[in-house]
Amino acid sequence: MPLFSHVRKPTDNGAAEIGMWELKEMTGFGKGVQQRSDMEPALLAGKRAVLLNENRLRGSRGYRSANTLAEEMPP
Repeated sequence: MPLFSHVRKPTDNGAAEIGMWELKEMTGFGKGVQQRSDMEPALLAGKRAVLLNENRLRGSRGYRSANTLAEEMPP
């Protein structure tokens, strides 16, 4: 009898889905958006991803951002 794996759904990783939604909101990307070049969206998304990663409040870390956690940790 074959063993079937679980079908992956967006609800399996809600934190990642919320992060992607926030990144789309910050960059203005989404369905039907057209860009002038291939490099422009990549550069913008990279810059916004860094900002989001550093400043997003994380529920698993007591609702503190990565920057706050870095300041609180001893050197």
